[in-house]
Amino acid sequence: MAGLAGLTAVGITGGGVGWWALSHGQSTSGPHTPLSRTLYTFRGHHDHVYDVEWSPDGKRIASTGNDHFVKIWSPATGQEFFSFNPTAAQNSVAWSHDGKRIAFGGEDKLVQVHDATTWAPLLKYSGHLLTMQSVAWSPDNMSIASASSDHTVRIWNPNTGTTSLVYLGHVDRIWSAAWSPEGGRIVSGSDDQTVQVWDAATGKTLIIYPGHVGTVRIAAWSPDGKSIASAGDDHTVQVWDAATGVLLLTYRGHTDIIWTVAWSLDGKQIVSGGKDATAQVWDGASGHHIFVYRGHTATVYAAHWSPDGQLIASCSTDTTVQIWQVT
Repeated sequence: MAGLAGLTAVGITGGGVGWWALSHGQSTSGPHTPLSRTLYTFRGHHDHVYDVEWSPDGKRIASTGNDHFVKIWSPATGQEFFSFNPTAAQNSVAWSHDGKRIAFGGEDKLVQVHDATTWAPLLKYSGHLLTMQSVAWSPDNMSIASASSDHTVRIWNPNTGTTSLVYLGHVDRIWSAAWSPEGGRIVSGSDDQTVQVWDAATGKTLIIYPGHVGTVRIAAWSPDGKSIASAGDDHTVQVWDAATGVLLLTYRGHTDIIWTVAWSLDGKQIVSGGKDATAQVWDGASGHHIFVYRGHTATVYAAHWSPDGQLIASCSTDTTVQIWQVT
């Protein structure tokens, strides 16, 4: 069983002042008072942890990273249910939306799909030529989108491994790809400094968003599919209209590269995290800064809300996964 540290102390985080900027140039600052309660620190990994994902029922967590392990464990107790040991570092892990399967991919250029009850291997997809950076299930669980350093996003059938589409809109490494809530569109972010929205059935590019100055590491849909939050090396999170590409606001709370962005399930808040070792929670409509979590001591690579919207799980190069809430 992996080590688990349960922390009961409540501490003030953040330093008292949060900065944000709206798209029309207005800058604002103000104090924030929320407290953080770290519920668990999972220490089962022995190297950088690159991704963490809640199962759809919230009863299990999958985490993966540079130690060549994908670990499945309980967010309530830290008990480790299962551990995969691929031959290379894994960059991304994702549960199917029905919770029945799990997929992961990384430096071995493969995406592996396993049964999430027996953990038996079901399929290995070998369509990519370079490192796998991101893997995501379609809402109907009938397709997987995988993004790679080979400049492509591939859509394929997780039952047969058959490729249905290869998206070639980017001209450099692609860090992330995410399905829209209705399943008809995909958003992807790249080293080419663009965010692109495209039709998941035809591969037709619908929007090229050029607002970032630097690599785009992550792009995430709002739960209603109307907005996209994207972030990367320019230290900003930009929220923009998914239909028109019009910039709605720019959040400037981070001081270094941003690796992760996720919307709360009600679409009201966003959590972002990055190289400044913080995870920050803020209002997705106004950009108003709410909270800074400083439980990690190194880069925060991923942060995601629990299915009930009450907790956040974040992972880091400090080798830990931490589960926490804003109170």
